[in-house]
Amino acid sequence: RGLLGLVLGHGAALLQTNKRNELMEKWLRDNGGAVKVRVFTDVVVFVNDGLDAQALLLSTNRKAAIMKAVDVFNFGGRPSVFTAVDKATWQPHVQPIRRFFRASTLNSKLQQVLLPKMAQLVEVVRARGDAPMDFQLLAACTTFDFITTVLGSETNALAGVPDDVQLLQDLNAYMALFRFAVGNRFFYLNPFDKHAWVFHRKRKQVHSKCREIMDRARERRARMDYDPSVPNLADAILDVHGPPSLAESDVFAMLIAGHDTSSSTLSFALYNLAEHPEWQLRLQREADAQAAAAVSLGAPPPPILNAVIRETLRLMPVGAAGIARELVSPVTLQCGATLPAGTNVNANMYALHMNERHFTDARSFRPERWLPGGEEEHKTDADGLRFLPFGVGPRSCIGKTLAMAELRIALSTLVRHFTFESTGRKLELVVGFTLGPKDGVWLRATPRS
Repeated sequence: RGLLGLVLGHGAALLQTNKRNELMEKWLRDNGGAVKVRVFTDVVVFVNDGLDAQALLLSTNRKAAIMKAVDVFNFGGRPSVFTAVDKATWQPHVQPIRRFFRASTLNSKLQQVLLPKMAQLVEVVRARGDAPMDFQLLAACTTFDFITTVLGSETNALAGVPDDVQLLQDLNAYMALFRFAVGNRFFYLNPFDKHAWVFHRKRKQVHSKCREIMDRARERRARMDYDPSVPNLADAILDVHGPPSLAESDVFAMLIAGHDTSSSTLSFALYNLAEHPEWQLRLQREADAQAAAAVSLGAPPPPILNAVIRETLRLMPVGAAGIARELVSPVTLQCGATLPAGTNVNANMYALHMNERHFTDARSFRPERWLPGGEEEHKTDADGLRFLPFGVGPRSCIGKTLAMAELRIALSTLVRHFTFESTGRKLELVVGFTLGPKDGVWLRATPRS
């Protein structure tokens, strides 16, 4: 309504709230599961039905430019593994990263890097006593140190090394401003917006770290000081990429995606367990009995650990903004509307996961739905794509195997050593391209005997 609505379209309502997830979910729930949204001159069709999501996502190609803010993953305007649009551009980015994410390579990295880092995290938490702690920050330090080490440039933000802490703060500030900027095209160009100046300065600082990571990898390559049979991720990227700009672009993407999403999901899981102590107790008993199963990619995940992680990913999906595509052929939705080729579409992840047709009591934390004999065991392909925390198809999250392994190891380690309690501070979420806590995730951790 009014001049702002005339210019921005539905974007006027979306920009006036920090609860865009809830607003979009309400629009879809009230309007039959499919809505057409206009922001400036762009039009996107959003859906919340599993069958519609299946029809759209399994028959389309990715379009990276639906939101200007997706450029956050580019390095100097060059495409990355997340933003390359056509197959010919995308494949050179994805091949080395997929090779690195094979189970054999990941297992060695988890044993060499993540397990010692988790032992360090346990000692840091234990040293702080029973004072309230921001577990989003602690998780971010842990996942940041892990991904930089995997990239061949070890950091120790968890130990408080000043340069490493500063880089993590730059990265977190960059992502916070990125969430603020989603949907606001003028943000990137407005010379009078102080946030825009900070945004571009932080991006420049993170870019500098990406160049440093790849320069170290090139130096190792020149000295023949690396083992091709056990590569780090930067070496794997160099195996395919010729132009430096392409390699830096993918390091930039992995640095952002590799720490932000995992740290948020881990802190969300701890928050859910603190709010539901009966599930925390069940998970602790399982973790005490099956410690080894949680740290091996070759073993089936312990059922309660798997259920808690999946329910956290459903209730608080870090990719809440949705999965964007551009139709390459017409698609007819469940409501009867036919979308022509060229239509920009979005399977809204939060609305899909909150759809009561897909999940009973969808707004409640109910891990039992994922246990053997639970409601999800009886779902079939006829129900469509209802649960999409990592996307679907060839363009799904390339790091999902690593992310799930991180979550299994981190969560099982922490609940074996501590009992988490709420501080009474309500968790407030902010959505941009990813979902994150507005003011951290504050909990108390009591050591277990």
